[in-house]
Amino acid sequence: MKPNTTFSNQMLLEQMRQAQLQGNIDGCNPKENQAWLWVAVTPLVTFFQIALTRCTQAAQNLLSENFTGILNSDRYASYNWVNLERRQLCWAHLKREFTKISERTGVSKELGTALVKQQEKLFELWHPC
Repeated sequence: MKPNTTFSNQMLLEQMRQAQLQGNIDGCNPKENQAWLWVAVTPLVTFFQIALTRCTQAAQNLLSENFTGILNSDRYASYNWVNLERRQLCWAHLKREFTKISERTGVSKELGTALVKQQEKLFELWHPC
């Protein structure tokens, strides 16, 4: 007898749509067609979906148009439909941007260096060891 995965997948998707999620991409496949790995993570479930697009519709299909959780992602435009109050920027992306700013000259270097130091302090407080 074939298991009923539709019911299980629907339950997992509903759990995921109400939780804190992280969105990120992965760039290629063996046939060299561009594809993205969508990942949704909650305390109970991790859901992976490979899609040939990273458009707004793909994000809405994964999260649902009535998404009520917190989305942790980069600043890619396909997430712009999610209210800013429900979005958190990815720290890995921010850290890279702060580092790039710190490698400039003049005032940009000073600002970037200060941002990197603040990020480091935050992570020391968050993960003391």
